[in-house]
Amino acid sequence: MARRRSGTEEFLGDIVEALKAYGGAAHRSLIVERVALSRDRRGDPRPADIDIVQLFERHCDGSGRDLFRLPFGAGSHRWALAGAH
Repeated sequence: MARRRSGTEEFLGDIVEALKAYGGAAHRSLIVERVALSRDRRGDPRPADIDIVQLFERHCDGSGRDLFRLPFGAGSHRWALAGAH
């Protein structure tokens, strides 16, 4: 029997899928919008924009759980998958 993913895992998966849809990197506003639309289509609860941003930051460069990175540095609002160029 498959284990059900936690809400955090689902939101992380949504961020990863949104970034993949944009080739591995995109502006933060596009990712937040795509996550919300994806969750709406599935009938899943929509997280607040700030929750998506905070989750990204907890799994970003230097967090020890690096799934994501800021390719143009802090303040650019450009998000990327850790392995994307």
